[in-house]
Amino acid sequence: MKIKAIIIISMLLAVCSFSYGQVSPPIIDCVTNDTIFFTPVPNSCGPFLSYDVFTAPNPNGPFSILGNITDPSVTFFVHPNSSSIINYYYLTPNFDCPGELSINSDTLSNRPPEVGMIYSVSVINNLLNISWDPSPSPEATEYTLFLITDTGLDLLTVTTDLSSVDIGRDPSIQSYSYLVVAEDACGNRSIFSDPVSSIHLDLIVSGDNCDESIGFEWNRHVDTASQELWAKDINGNEIFIEGLAANDESFSIAEFTLPDIAGFFIRAYLNNDQSLFVDSNIRDITFMVNVPVDEILITNVSTFNNNNVEVAWCWNEDADLSSVDLQFSSSSMNDVKDVSFPSPLQSSQADNIALLAGAPDTYTLQVESTDVCAMIFASAPITSILLEVNPLSESEVEVSWSPYAYPDANLESYQLFRVVNGVEELVYEGLATNQTLSSSEVPGEQCYYIIAQAKGFLNDGSEKMIQVVSNLDCTSGFPIIRMPNAFNPYGVNSIFRPLIGNADAIASYQMKIFSRWGELLFNTTNTTKGWNGRDGLRELPQGVYSYMIEVEVVGGQQINIKGSVLLLR
Repeated sequence: MKIKAIIIISMLLAVCSFSYGQVSPPIIDCVTNDTIFFTPVPNSCGPFLSYDVFTAPNPNGPFSILGNITDPSVTFFVHPNSSSIINYYYLTPNFDCPGELSINSDTLSNRPPEVGMIYSVSVINNLLNISWDPSPSPEATEYTLFLITDTGLDLLTVTTDLSSVDIGRDPSIQSYSYLVVAEDACGNRSIFSDPVSSIHLDLIVSGDNCDESIGFEWNRHVDTASQELWAKDINGNEIFIEGLAANDESFSIAEFTLPDIAGFFIRAYLNNDQSLFVDSNIRDITFMVNVPVDEILITNVSTFNNNNVEVAWCWNEDADLSSVDLQFSSSSMNDVKDVSFPSPLQSSQADNIALLAGAPDTYTLQVESTDVCAMIFASAPITSILLEVNPLSESEVEVSWSPYAYPDANLESYQLFRVVNGVEELVYEGLATNQTLSSSEVPGEQCYYIIAQAKGFLNDGSEKMIQVVSNLDCTSGFPIIRMPNAFNPYGVNSIFRPLIGNADAIASYQMKIFSRWGELLFNTTNTTKGWNGRDGLRELPQGVYSYMIEVEVVGGQQINIKGSVLLLR
């Protein structure tokens, strides 16, 4: 029972002692020369008695009491003749608070605060960002950042933060070096930190701008563990180029073939796990690297009946283009035309080619460019479309055309148009290369042309519509021929000849009359002339006679008509 009572009493004493509060110490703001400045902290547990001041020559003690402050309104304490040696101080609060634990203040010395070292100067969004470690001295309250110049130091900012942005300097011009100083509430300043410089990247220009090699030079950042060469494309995306050694300050690329690159920069890693890095300025390369032509898309080919072909094309608009040749050929010709460009240069061009007069044909066309570095780039060849119209009968006409041929754009459809008296009509849309159409029996010219609609894509992924327009081919249709079966030289129908409609469709004509023994009695090539029943001046007797008519239709088709006619007297 005695042991149990002792244990219970001990536990109660422990709980009671733990329930007591703490007496908070004053806050030492700083120590300057031989004076300690502090800020009193009120305690509500009881009345103020004193602050005890302790000192030692080193931070680990042993500490001895230096004096007492008994006036609660006093905020400083003077340690006479102490500024010539390093001393460490702390204050202990004395309040009439029985059973409560008094806490010592932080320990501060009379030496200036220690500096926080700059560890990073990086270019972010074309601005210099400087970061530093916090001062190990608890009395440090703010930091002053300086720029090192040829004439001394420029004060940039005073801040409580651990980083700053220098908006007054352009990182693409040169490397900039910085220092930082820690300061306490009494104005005591640390020594300067070690200077740290931004990485400044330069390009090595050798020879002319057509040299495909490119060189780099830069200054290393402090504490570099490894480095890399990076690039940014024209859309702002970062592209890894090459890993570099930690001590590299130059590099070269033998063959530079990245036309979409806008600039390069160096990335320096400050630790082995690459979690902390700094970037250099971005060095623009557009001023020194000529952009080659790497894309030519033919967007239109139109064939005209005056032996002209119109060609339109576009190319990558940032290319440094020097000249262009239009190359065209057919089964009977092969030629090249130089094309001049208006100023200012546009990213698309159109031109006409005057072809030699002759039979209609298909033409293969190609655009070949030469850039300012004499590099040649040619488009894929494209073939014009030749359309032909052939009348089949009095009621039908066949329209056929050569197929679309251009590997850089996929055919969507053909559109066939008929033109009558200047009025256009879409008569077919699809993927076939010929159509048989009903033809009007009304005399008159009918014309047809085809448009091939295709879809291509530029290197940037954008869509481009392509058109190939054929020649315009016309037909007068099919002649309408009706033959009488009898005639009377002295009657109403005194002349034997065919009744012809749409005579414009006849390219050539011949009619022959034969006796029943095969003797040729009459021959004409004039559709307006007929047989009067005579053989020369001799009247022929009544009877049945044979005829043969040969007609060549415009378009090449042949019509042969044979029959007999009754001559009446």
